[in-house]
Amino acid sequence: MPGASRRRPWLIAAGLGLLLGLLIGGLGIALPISLRNKQQQQQQNAVNLSSSAAGVQQLKGITRSYYLAADSIDWDFAPSGKDLCHNRGFTGPAELYTLQGIGTKYKKAVYRQYNDSSFKDLKPRGPADEHMGLLGPALHAEVGDTIHLVLRNNLDFPINVMAGGVSSEGAPIVNPGDTYTAKWYVPASAGPPEGGPSTQLWVYRSTVDVVRDTQAGLAGPLVIARPGGLNAAGKPADVDREIYMMLQVFNEANSPFYEENANPHEEALAELDEVDAAESVMKYTINGYVFCNTPGLNMTVRERVRWYVSSLGSEDAIHTAHWHGITLNNNGHMVDQVVVLASSAYVLDAVTDNPGTWLFHCHLTDHIHGGMMALFNIAGTAPVQNLTGKTREYFIAAVAEVWDYVPFGGEMCGGSKVNFSDNAKTFVEPGPDRIGNKYLKAMYVEYTDATFKTRKRRAPEWEHLGLLGPVVRGTVGDTLLVTFKNMVPGHNLSIHSHGVLYDKLSEGSPYYDGLPVAPGDQVDTNKTVTYKWLVPERAGPGPADAGSIMWMYHSHVDEAADPAAGLMGAIIITSPGNANEDATPKDVSREFVLSFAILNEDASIMAPENYEKYLPAATRANASALEALIADPEFQESNLMHSINGYMYCNLPGLDFIQGQSVRIYFMAFGSSADMHTPNTAESQLFLDGHRKQAVALLPGAMLTADTTPLVPGKGLLQCHVYDHISAGMSAIYDVKNLGQLVAPASATVRTYYIAAEPVMWDYAPLGYDGCSGQPWNEQQRIFTQTTNETLGSQYKKGMFREYTDATFSTPKEQPPHHGFLGPMLRAEVGDKLVVHFLNRLLFDASVQVFGGLAPIGNTTSYQVAPGSSKRYEWFVPDTAGPGSSDGPSVAYAYVSGVDHIKHINAGLVGPLVIYKKGRLDDPGVDLEVPLLFNIQNEMQSVYYQDNMMLQGNKTGLKIDTAALTFPESNLMHTMNGFIYCNGPALQVSAGDKVRWMVMGFGSEADMHSPVFDGQAVEFGGKPVYSVGLMPSNTYVVDMTANSTGTWEYYCNILDHIWAGMKSRMLVS
Repeated sequence: MPGASRRRPWLIAAGLGLLLGLLIGGLGIALPISLRNKQQQQQQNAVNLSSSAAGVQQLKGITRSYYLAADSIDWDFAPSGKDLCHNRGFTGPAELYTLQGIGTKYKKAVYRQYNDSSFKDLKPRGPADEHMGLLGPALHAEVGDTIHLVLRNNLDFPINVMAGGVSSEGAPIVNPGDTYTAKWYVPASAGPPEGGPSTQLWVYRSTVDVVRDTQAGLAGPLVIARPGGLNAAGKPADVDREIYMMLQVFNEANSPFYEENANPHEEALAELDEVDAAESVMKYTINGYVFCNTPGLNMTVRERVRWYVSSLGSEDAIHTAHWHGITLNNNGHMVDQVVVLASSAYVLDAVTDNPGTWLFHCHLTDHIHGGMMALFNIAGTAPVQNLTGKTREYFIAAVAEVWDYVPFGGEMCGGSKVNFSDNAKTFVEPGPDRIGNKYLKAMYVEYTDATFKTRKRRAPEWEHLGLLGPVVRGTVGDTLLVTFKNMVPGHNLSIHSHGVLYDKLSEGSPYYDGLPVAPGDQVDTNKTVTYKWLVPERAGPGPADAGSIMWMYHSHVDEAADPAAGLMGAIIITSPGNANEDATPKDVSREFVLSFAILNEDASIMAPENYEKYLPAATRANASALEALIADPEFQESNLMHSINGYMYCNLPGLDFIQGQSVRIYFMAFGSSADMHTPNTAESQLFLDGHRKQAVALLPGAMLTADTTPLVPGKGLLQCHVYDHISAGMSAIYDVKNLGQLVAPASATVRTYYIAAEPVMWDYAPLGYDGCSGQPWNEQQRIFTQTTNETLGSQYKKGMFREYTDATFSTPKEQPPHHGFLGPMLRAEVGDKLVVHFLNRLLFDASVQVFGGLAPIGNTTSYQVAPGSSKRYEWFVPDTAGPGSSDGPSVAYAYVSGVDHIKHINAGLVGPLVIYKKGRLDDPGVDLEVPLLFNIQNEMQSVYYQDNMMLQGNKTGLKIDTAALTFPESNLMHTMNGFIYCNGPALQVSAGDKVRWMVMGFGSEADMHSPVFDGQAVEFGGKPVYSVGLMPSNTYVVDMTANSTGTWEYYCNILDHIWAGMKSRMLVS
């Protein structure tokens, strides 16, 4: 069910109380905390524009005036009353969101544009803007301009308007009935970087109560062009059409209009159970529309069309936007999808070469079920494609076969087989109430010819593909002919390709496009079709891509159920100058394709066959017993197979590397909102888009091409570093053939650190009040800060890495207080030798494990250090661990205790590692370097959990009720460097200072973060950004220029996380 896997159980229950208790007590605990004091504080600290823009080079532009009012409107998420994606009434999962509960009609709040400051006449929206729906008007300006924005509040609650990128005097509250004129200066940092599109996208929004205001609908796009980049109409001169798409999950239970919307539907809501009642008010929208009701997405062949894609929201604000039929240029990368997290902002130029009506949708299956889809139309005649390459033929069938997720019969992550743990048995041990390790799957298999009699043998180097279909290869200029036969009984299937150019006959996806259903859209059992895929330049690597890129293919008859059955594969396209005769790339020695997916066997098309084949006869014969088992949460959990290419617990074969040889890994993912994956290895690093990374970020539908050069010989672990997925078996082991032990040259600079792991008592909220507002804790904040018989409060026993001056470990080194509970920042340059003397003062084994592919030397072989023992670690810093071409002078990684990543990182054993280019450690090019960890510390998964239960019980005399609804949530500390609700020391900088943030993330499926630095200019990889999406094990270097003076907040922009206190402050003087 959309969102259910990510939403906290106690919040669902609270939402139900809200839904069913409409007339008794208002919004209760489901309402988010108010952030009104934030704006009051900013207003008090704000100074005039010239001083607030201190440090900004002021360019002379013009003044552009806009008149906006915040108005309430009656809104219909599906005004046609139909599922326009399929031209039918609402059926199946769609009924919950459209026909049940409140339905599709809600009161919303929007920014609307007026002609002048009298606010009498609305400025009408023309056909080009019809698609914008709930979005406020697009505001345009050039670098150097000043925007005068006159805001009238016609609502009955206070609002404001704040925008990313611009310099301003803050965002003071505008009370109901009042009018305020905002003055925004557009600095150069708000404009587009050189070499990319001519405009940059930002979002403006109300932030008085950011959760309430966002869920109400108060947001719109701000587009900044280079000087001289706008035409006389105020639009970009180099494009013909602008399209704005905001993917947003509205939780109407958190809207200020909820009671007004729900009251007339009290009986309809009461008819739903708890989960469905809460889910029915979740609206999975594109510009406020569901199920392809977004109007006006019309363009023509060869028209220059620019798409602006963004998102706001909570933990469910993870999306993969996918376009059928076209590709787009994303800063030099050719894409037909982009990963869109909260606060993401993309500017994409489309290649409109393919006429027809096409589908645009979020690729997450639960968001598809919720209706996050739209149709766009390209009119005209297709241009002739003059392709001069080869015609390559493939013969692929869909077959049904039994698949074993753990063919070695045990866990292999230690390098040898061991018995399954109790946790692993949940998924892989057969029993009367679970299926176990073997399932009937539907898979793509390659055959030698169109007779489909002889299977093509899979080469040993592709043994690792496992469940995946054959690799389809091509070079730019080629034509790919794929003959497909459906040999799966009882299921219509297809092959839908990404990236390559196909017409409506070869799309392989049935939806309403105004044409008869093509034979290839849904192929009957034992039927054969041929798909024709062209590979023009727009289907190959872009100027910023590697020498080859991957597109996925999969069955699209049922977008959720078909891939869950196993119907997926890879298309690899190589640039002509880099291609061998067989279209393999010349620039790497080996290629691997890895699909990370939680294959939900209950959602698979083969689920009925699996129930029939593997469940006990007595259960199958009793309809009510079978229904009860299928609805059992434990049975459902056992069918979530957290796999890499269909293998779990390191059973994936064939990941064999050779030391020092270049390897290209093509990553992809499928699934729902639980399928947030971060492939990671400590023993190497991944090179992607010019950046060195310790992990890459994957969402369903995402396709990434990353290079690596393994240097550390022996076995290594490649896994999704989302905690839930580690424990559920999403890991693989690889082997690097040893060609020689690495040694540091005698001339290498030695960087030495003395670090002890020590127990501490840590207070997440040492001020004892909300440091953001200066107010006492409110009822909701006390869930995390107050000790009761249902909550542990803010004080916990933790483990910390602490730095000392020498090997006596008697004198600790002082650490900047805003670093919080992080370990010391380890710093080294490429070519250095990094030495860490480690003393374990904890009562359990611990270690120092560095990410980033540093090469262990000397006796650095055993990571585990017993209590009271010490160890000397030595690493050489190879070139491959240093900054990439887009990284600037430094790259950030992390170090942790590697004995148990989940228990030890949740205990606090984590710190930053920064690697510099040669000669840049003492010359980083910034005034201040600050590590910043965004992490939900789950104290129930800490190694100290039982200790903390006992400590609080002894301290207070209270018997803690661990079964209480709020207890699990109270132990999820939404921290930045170990502080909540601005309780950490405020970072103090001067106007014009350059601050380099070493941003890190760790955690579970809820740990998707969106760091925002209010009022300041922020860059990532030399490009201006509002935020950088952060997932577990991701690390980024983000540069900030302190543009605006005053007290400003920096925080995670995920609404749930703001509510839970993931905020801090900086003072720009």
